[in-house]
Amino acid sequence: MLITNIHKVSDQMPVGFTGTSTPVLLNQAVSSSSASTTSATTLYHRLLYLVLAIGIVLRLVHFFHNRSFVTDELYLGVNVVKMSFWELATKPFEYEQKAPIGYLWTVKALALLFGYGGKSMRLFPLLAGIGSMFALVPVARYFLKPWTVVAAVAIMAFSSPCIFHSIEAKQYSIELFAAVLSLWLYIRFLSKQDIPSMLLWGLAGSVLLWFSFSLIFILASIGLVISIHTIVSKQWHKLFRYAIPFSLWFISFAVQYILITSKYHQSGWLIDYFDRINEAFVPLPLEPIASVKWLLHKCYLTLLYPLGLLLDLDGDLDSLNNTPLRYFFKMGWLHAACLVLGGIYFIRKDRLNFAVLLLPMGLTLAASVVRVYPFHERFTLFLMPALIIVSCLGLEYIQSVLSRHPKWFGALAVLFFAPTVITAAREVADPRLVMHAEYNRDVMVYVNDHFREGDAVYVFWNMNQGYEFYKLTYPLKYTAVEGSFVKNTSRNPTDYLRNLQPDFDQFKGHKRLWFIYDSDSKTAIGDYVTLPEWYHKPGFDAPTLLHNHFSQFGKKTGHFQLKRSAVSLYELNQ
Repeated sequence: MLITNIHKVSDQMPVGFTGTSTPVLLNQAVSSSSASTTSATTLYHRLLYLVLAIGIVLRLVHFFHNRSFVTDELYLGVNVVKMSFWELATKPFEYEQKAPIGYLWTVKALALLFGYGGKSMRLFPLLAGIGSMFALVPVARYFLKPWTVVAAVAIMAFSSPCIFHSIEAKQYSIELFAAVLSLWLYIRFLSKQDIPSMLLWGLAGSVLLWFSFSLIFILASIGLVISIHTIVSKQWHKLFRYAIPFSLWFISFAVQYILITSKYHQSGWLIDYFDRINEAFVPLPLEPIASVKWLLHKCYLTLLYPLGLLLDLDGDLDSLNNTPLRYFFKMGWLHAACLVLGGIYFIRKDRLNFAVLLLPMGLTLAASVVRVYPFHERFTLFLMPALIIVSCLGLEYIQSVLSRHPKWFGALAVLFFAPTVITAAREVADPRLVMHAEYNRDVMVYVNDHFREGDAVYVFWNMNQGYEFYKLTYPLKYTAVEGSFVKNTSRNPTDYLRNLQPDFDQFKGHKRLWFIYDSDSKTAIGDYVTLPEWYHKPGFDAPTLLHNHFSQFGKKTGHFQLKRSAVSLYELNQ
């Protein structure tokens, strides 16, 4: 404002004005303004470096904590360990797993280089998670003011889902990195028209598609929006130049689909699971009220996942879940307001970029309608950059409204970030609070540490993937009896025990029996969630059934359990 006023004053001066005192005052004002701007820029840079450093530390703490693989990591990890590079690209996976070939080959190479284990198989996601924060900086600078650039990076740095996926041996952190990189490529090459730049843009996007399934939503949105914009504005020369990267993306996607992705058959049981358990698809048949309620609920949940802005009321805060105060402490009302206001502000300010950033969400929702892509948690992580930009634009708008009341805005900013910072700090202080935490390895190692010669180990079917993975990657000194999967061929509990008898016969001659199981999981890969009916009947619990059976020929003398992963020890009758 000061510099603008100075320009207005100088424009009004007579051309021949030669006084000395006024120019001195102007120079002092310009110098003061320049110093103030430099000071603010320095402050923003320091805050940005601090936020980036904290984000890196948070990820490294969890990386070196090296928690047990969760079930989904185990399903995919077994395939990475057992299969060759060629098999990863050509053979169907155990447990019906899917992942981009670029991710699979990179993780396989790192595992061969550093050895199969938790850290080596999480190294690529870790690097991608850190890279996402740094790549977000230039993207945020393109859309936001300096102070909201810091806010944007802070959201990603402290986001609990983002941290979790940065140390998860799955592809979702790489998909987030690819999403941020695709937006960085967009702002870098959009204004360029030379053929080398268009080729470079096209090749970069084509390579990224081999590391991310979800990236097609973003690249397709960029292609559609820019093509429509150039057609409407009759910029035919630009349209032909943009056709170079867009065509390369299409060819890359088509080749990958024909050679690899098409071999992943659509799974009816998986659609049923996401629909029943996670409500991940738009409800059908389409009804206005039901569809709008579903959409509003899902949009609200993006504040929790992937943004991680809502406070997790677990652990010692669980009691708040039963009181109306939960709505205040979660701060969803504030974050939702920022998202809505940011969207309105964005569409008024820049419709073209609004369409580029938000159309991927529209395409994802359209894919949800036709049941080909679930709109749920980890599958929406790639939408995080756009959601961050819109939320921070909302902060900018609120700051402009409260420009005369900086203390009020400061208080709102504290409330905005308090939940995500508190959640990140609690998860560092107590890793048991990390979302989706499981303890498959812990029970396997517990048995390993207490195993005696002559012991039998029985792994229930819902823990077989954990045993299989850690048997391949960890020096377990026991060979377990892997529980047979016979529930779908059994008519009732009695028939189920009869069909498991060949497993039980292998305990004969052993002094002790270790029984490893998951106390919660009832559905296996390939299962419809309600079948068979007798197994899912309220009140029936298969591990309890087996405990009662084992008690007939042994005495339970020990039990160890962390969350749903459990192991019991029986002294067998001789």
